[in-house]
Amino acid sequence: MGFESFKEEGQEAQKIDEAMTISSIITMSLVKPDKPLPRPYKNYDLIYHIYPVVSLDSIPEDHRQTILKSEKQADGKYITTLRVKSEPKQIGQILGHKKEEPDPKYIEETAEVQSHHPMIRALARELSVDSKNKWQLAKDINLWVYLNMKKEMVDTVTALDALLERRGECQSHTFLFTALARASGIPTRIVNGLVYSKEYEGFLYHAWPEVFVGEWRAMDPTFGQDRADATHIKLTENSGENPFRMMEFVGKVSIGWSSP
Repeated sequence: MGFESFKEEGQEAQKIDEAMTISSIITMSLVKPDKPLPRPYKNYDLIYHIYPVVSLDSIPEDHRQTILKSEKQADGKYITTLRVKSEPKQIGQILGHKKEEPDPKYIEETAEVQSHHPMIRALARELSVDSKNKWQLAKDINLWVYLNMKKEMVDTVTALDALLERRGECQSHTFLFTALARASGIPTRIVNGLVYSKEYEGFLYHAWPEVFVGEWRAMDPTFGQDRADATHIKLTENSGENPFRMMEFVGKVSIGWSSP
């Protein structure tokens, strides 16, 4: 299932809330794998087969996920085989890690991530009191957002909205985490992709942050994970720069999995 856009008069457009219920949104975005994934959050290394993938560079690679092969099909699209691992337990355990300097944009304020707002800065200072280093501070921020945000499907479109309302879905958690981390001097980027849901026995579209603490680390404040597990499949990185990139995947892909 894909998305179609069309123009409607004001009153008709406002009826979208009636048509787009939570269940319909989940149904539209849910990707059922070829078989259920047992103990999903206890899996630390998984192989995925994703189809259709538009191009060879559609799915990013990083220290957690590696493209093993991409096979072109008769329709010109690809079946991509991807290996995804959970983050290692400790900093400095990433094999082949190269030192790098993160892009300055990952410390900047944006319209959605108001890291300079006085309320955001005040909370960031409060959370940093007992932190010995940036990694510990990132974990403290992650825990605070997880414990203090209700998990609800409501549209809070900025970090400040999330802080004021204290509820929201994955994007709200991620915006708030990112604002607090950037306010604390931690370079942070927002990624989007798939994550496995035990409740729905399939993959749902999801957002989570990655922090730079000498190396990039994927975390998940929605789930309270300091180490993003192997069911987090990254599809876009900093997708705010290209909001239509995710449309290559939403409602269009199928997925299979296996153990390495």
